[in-house]
Amino acid sequence: ARKVRLVRNIFSTRLITTMAAEAASFPDADFAGQRILSIGRLTQLKGFDLAIGALAQLRAAGIAVRWYVIGVGPEEQRLRAQIAARGLGDDFLLLGEYANPYPLLARADIYAQPSRYEGRSIAVDEARVLHKPILVADFSTAAEQTTHGVDGLIVPGTVAGIAEGLRTLLTDRALAASFTQHLAAMRHGTEEEIEKVYALLETHPAPKFQT
Repeated sequence: ARKVRLVRNIFSTRLITTMAAEAASFPDADFAGQRILSIGRLTQLKGFDLAIGALAQLRAAGIAVRWYVIGVGPEEQRLRAQIAARGLGDDFLLLGEYANPYPLLARADIYAQPSRYEGRSIAVDEARVLHKPILVADFSTAAEQTTHGVDGLIVPGTVAGIAEGLRTLLTDRALAASFTQHLAAMRHGTEEEIEKVYALLETHPAPKFQT
């Protein structure tokens, strides 16, 4: 135990909120429905194929909602084919890379993480900083960041599970607002974690190399 030190992801509430205030908007600024946002690399582990199926169910139920994904990756063409096959070209939007995703995150109604696996999701922490109602799939570490029914929903990592959880958040605005209020009352930044790094460097200085 004395040889192990835990340093959590370091992020600044002040920096995120400052960057979120920059001018930016979704490409379909005139859309009047609700917006779901996800951030992540386009890989099978992130579960965006499940998200496409879930959105198809929500749209079939007549819910005015669009889902946006910030990120790139090897599954992009396969996901685009699935989007087209389900007729969701206007409703499930792959936005590519953003140097600053926070303005869009701040303007989203829900942050969703449909992943099959996560270590500790930095994007979920960032969504919490901006007080977004959060839905996460029930991957192994989901409960380390989200308390089900208190600041978000943890749902089965299936098309039906994700769709039903989102339906709840999209239609029960009082529940979504309670998640936002709970997150607004919490402290989120982890800037103090850098002190652990400094302490480690003092006791274990980096080796010097000769050239």
